[in-house]
Amino acid sequence: MKRAWRIVAGIFFGLIAVTLFTGLYLNYPILGINSPTYFWPNFIGFLATSLISIWMFSKSIRS
Repeated sequence: MKRAWRIVAGIFFGLIAVTLFTGLYLNYPILGINSPTYFWPNFIGFLATSLISIWMFSKSIRS
């Protein structure tokens, strides 16, 4: 059962990573408090969700 939720979580975080990468590639702004921010929030989010997705898939393969 643990393997199934890790695969689902890996897919979920992978989809978020793809969405954030698309925002990086197309240079979509993220609206902050009063001004748009472009690169760093997308990059940090992409990096974090990619690493979590890879981690979830690697944990599901090992168990």
